[in-house]
Amino acid sequence: MNLLMANATPSITVITPAYNCGRYLQDCITSVARQADVVVQHILINDASTDDTAETLDALAKDNPTIQVQHLSENLGQARVRNLGVQAASAEYILFLDADDCLEGSHSLKAVLDSAQSNSADLVHFQYNRMLESTGETTPAQNRLTGLTSAGVTAQSFPQLINNTSCWQMMYRRAFLERENILFSDRLRQREDRPFFLECLLKAQSVNIIQDRVVRYRVRSGSTMGTLNLAQLEMFTIHLELIGKLMQALGDSPQETTLKRANMLYYMHVMLSYWGPFLLRPQVRNSRQAKAFFAAWQAYSWPSSDLFSDDIIGNIPTRHRDSGLFDALAHLLATGQTQLALTLMRDERLSVREVEELSHSAQQAATGFAFSKDAFALFASNIRLRLDKKPLLRPRSKRPRLILHIGSTKTGSSALQKFMEVNRFALLRDHGLYYPMSGLENGRGARSHRTSGHATLVANLIAGHADALDKLMLELGGLSRSPKTVFLSCENILSSRFWNKGAVAAQLAPLLSGFDLTLLAYLRNPVDWLESMYAESVASPGVRLTQSPRDFYEAQNAQGLLNCQEIADCLQENLPQAKLILRSYDQLRATKTSITTDVLAALDLSDIDPSAYAMPAKKFNNISIPKQAVCLIRTANNVALQREAVLPLNAALIAHMQSQPDLAKTPGYFYDTALATEIADRHQAQFSAFFAPDTPAAKSLQDRPNIDQNLQFTPADLEMLGDEIAKAKAWKLAAEDVELPAPTQVDAAFNDTFQAYVNSDTFLRRLRRSRPEKNRLKMAHALRESGLFDDLFYVSQLPKAADYQGGPLFHYLDHWEDLLLDPHRHFSTRDYLMINTDVAESGLNPFYHYIAFGRAEGRKTIDV
Repeated sequence: MNLLMANATPSITVITPAYNCGRYLQDCITSVARQADVVVQHILINDASTDDTAETLDALAKDNPTIQVQHLSENLGQARVRNLGVQAASAEYILFLDADDCLEGSHSLKAVLDSAQSNSADLVHFQYNRMLESTGETTPAQNRLTGLTSAGVTAQSFPQLINNTSCWQMMYRRAFLERENILFSDRLRQREDRPFFLECLLKAQSVNIIQDRVVRYRVRSGSTMGTLNLAQLEMFTIHLELIGKLMQALGDSPQETTLKRANMLYYMHVMLSYWGPFLLRPQVRNSRQAKAFFAAWQAYSWPSSDLFSDDIIGNIPTRHRDSGLFDALAHLLATGQTQLALTLMRDERLSVREVEELSHSAQQAATGFAFSKDAFALFASNIRLRLDKKPLLRPRSKRPRLILHIGSTKTGSSALQKFMEVNRFALLRDHGLYYPMSGLENGRGARSHRTSGHATLVANLIAGHADALDKLMLELGGLSRSPKTVFLSCENILSSRFWNKGAVAAQLAPLLSGFDLTLLAYLRNPVDWLESMYAESVASPGVRLTQSPRDFYEAQNAQGLLNCQEIADCLQENLPQAKLILRSYDQLRATKTSITTDVLAALDLSDIDPSAYAMPAKKFNNISIPKQAVCLIRTANNVALQREAVLPLNAALIAHMQSQPDLAKTPGYFYDTALATEIADRHQAQFSAFFAPDTPAAKSLQDRPNIDQNLQFTPADLEMLGDEIAKAKAWKLAAEDVELPAPTQVDAAFNDTFQAYVNSDTFLRRLRRSRPEKNRLKMAHALRESGLFDDLFYVSQLPKAADYQGGPLFHYLDHWEDLLLDPHRHFSTRDYLMINTDVAESGLNPFYHYIAFGRAEGRKTIDV
């Protein structure tokens, strides 16, 4: 048993503020008292409680010599109380423990102390468990530092430390706090944690990271942090001021730039997910406190940029980070564009004109936050537009010339599309050339910064949804000037996803008949194209190809995608009004011509000088995946997994193979000499004749090693593959950690909301008059009874649905189509499985199943 003897010097001082927590004190104090092999000083300060806290503390102190009790006559708040504890501490190290929490086990403090004393660390970061007060269930908290261990690092050298969640998740060397004069701000009664521990992290010269779970954090439904009001908003405004000063004090080294970016990313998440719904309330948004809150953002400008490139912060929606939405919000806050920031937070939509004005604002801004062209391009290509119902184009305006770039894949389309994205509004302003935002499809994971062009737009059109074209025309009508030329890019038309033996051309023909249409396609040497396309199809989380190289070749050949003349004839026959331009990608490579330059020349737009415009950052370049990694991924593709689980699995396999120093020394091809020669004999001459005399000579096919026959994976490779597959199979949606508690508790109340809505007299009277409403109610009951709809999961994806009339389920019924067509923001596997339960057994990706089959087959949303 741990006893603080009169002549014993404590090693750790545990400081516990106590305010109206009488019922928790027994557990808290006992958990400290049972710590073995360490001398502890436990300081408990009663912050003028009004319950039985004082009596409980005095009673427990009689039986426990390790604790020292102070009673305050005036309530000071946690920050000042902790400072009093620091001033009274006598131990070498200090640890904060809230009164409603407790320590785990009997040796958790010993583990932290051993780590600290091993190298005289200033700070030791540890893990914790979360306990739901309502059920007593305890689960390990997960964050970006889970699983990481290190010793003697700094925040600058190990920026993941910024993921620390609370002041009680670290132990502090008292001499360090005294040397740096670090205390909790006496301006804050609450929301004091982050300014304190962030200052500690930035100034510490030695930080240890251990994985021991030291604290059991009690999750209470009625906690102060779960309550939002104007007083809390005022405190957080001071909090922002303190954090802003810390960030401005940092330098411009790469390490400090990383810290500033990660910190800004965290606060954009706080802003959007936590404060946003509160600030949107009419009685709040125009209040004095709200104005001061927004002024704090503008005052310090929060120096940073390109939040989309940061992967340091965990427990945030990557869809917000990767889409550039956080960058746009940061820019609006830093430049004082409060109303537009609130508009963006309301439903993550802007009008076309608002996006265009944001582009001009970004060019003119001179704030600490730099809204780069790359970040804006991501944002504009990901934003869900709010389209006003007004004339499609201005009076007397004629339809613009329409350019449809149709591939084929692996011919430099990503670079072309990214150039158009980055310069979207500049090209419109200077030359009347416009690259639409409607119908873009962004990637995930490694491709989160790139699009597949207007693949979603084309998918909707060939599925018979003509309103997709109406949305495009509404977008064009919302611009500041009518474009002369509209550039659409969908390389996937010339792939098995859409081509369907050329049927795609006939499906598009009636929809594009009113346009001055140009079709532009880049075709590639069949052997090289198949090689690249095979690797990409295997590594794509949406396709998850398992075919052999030969079977893949036969499938592409059966589609007619290896015969240039057949492609040209099909396009011209079905779209006779179109000007057809087919070019050789191999010729482009041979002459080292930029695809952007070549496209502009081919379209008689050579007056546009690409060098006069911004070029996308190198981070957007396609990076080839090692063929050895593709082989591992192909093996993993045989395991049925959810798409979200496939992304980290593939990334881990790629990183593993990229780390092999001799990887480049192991040449290999999926198409070996025999198969490549067969393909060349059947298709190479036709390809060369089609583009003669400009077709470069084909590469020699002699002595092409077959990677499947020559590659031998080590036992370590296979063990790693097994481990990663096991992780992916165990994947489930992770709840956000406790640093961002929900403003309101989300629980069974949704069912009450649902029942109250469907049972209301007004609603029932409307049902008697309206057949659609009656069907809507039947659909709602069908989903509720099926058990497929998960209120909590849905609200975690769309917080605003919590306040929707009728609750999350009715929000889903009213918006399901938009959500399914927007897979990179709110789409989940569950969304589609709610509609087609048979897909659950197929192993196919639900989104692509829906695009490829569901709509074409006329599937209904719910069978009632």
